[in-house]
Amino acid sequence: MQTLTQDMFVRILIFKGEMMLVTENPVDNFIAFVITGDGRWEQVILKSIAKRYNGKDKIIYFPKSPFKHSKKIGLSCLDFLMLEKEKLNIFDKCKNLLILIDKEHVQSTDEVIKKLNSLDVFDEIKINKNTGNLIIVEGRLKDIIVKVYIVIFGKEKCIEEHVAKLIKLEFGEEINPNKNTIKDFLKLNKLKRKDLIEKAKIENLEASFNNLIYVIKELESGD
Repeated sequence: MQTLTQDMFVRILIFKGEMMLVTENPVDNFIAFVITGDGRWEQVILKSIAKRYNGKDKIIYFPKSPFKHSKKIGLSCLDFLMLEKEKLNIFDKCKNLLILIDKEHVQSTDEVIKKLNSLDVFDEIKINKNTGNLIIVEGRLKDIIVKVYIVIFGKEKCIEEHVAKLIKLEFGEEINPNKNTIKDFLKLNKLKRKDLIEKAKIENLEASFNNLIYVIKELESGD
């Protein structure tokens, strides 16, 4: 009898339509490409949230950082687009770009747009939505239109603020929004980050990660 490997199990889940999959493994068919800094908290959280919004067998490609020899944080992670400037084969495969940035690295939304313009990747950029912590723009590259979703985490600093808010809503406990405090709390309650998100009430999840979930819903409902 053939052993059911993890890869086969994931393929079965995709076939059944049981989740929106986030993967760091190279794939040919994906609906969005994710760019962020070196932190992997975003990947764990995005993977876990995506599992809660399913039904269309869609894949989000979240690769490891391509910058092997230099650390990229904040808006500098967008330099990835410069690596693709000549070929831009990402946009041959999908027309959605998801950028995840912590608030501590962004002074204003104008700074984000200025950075995108400075890369000279797109011929034209049009702002569709700007709520401060969520910016949606359309970038035109010849005859290609790419939708760029920029989610900025944190009111003051970072994504940990959203995790701390979810803990407060789920457990009624207010904790400091930093990695060590969150890890200690989860360990005390015998939980991992993915468990917290995958078991949370959907209304608490949406209250804590409203901008990210807004984007996931839009990607899920799109063609």
